[in-house]
Amino acid sequence: MKTVNASLTFSCNEGFALSGADTITCELSGKWSSSPPEYSKKCMNSSLFEFIPY
Repeated sequence: MKTVNASLTFSCNEGFALSGADTITCELSGKWSSSPPEYSKKCMNSSLFEFIPY
């Protein structure tokens, strides 16, 4: 059973990124306002290597 106006908030661990809405809400129709977000592993920015001394 879904509760109208109930919401789910998503987060992810460090090193990962959320793609999509971080909060979704149960609408009057009984459907969620959007799909749950997807998670992906973050890539290190290659421009950071310019500042690392060798």
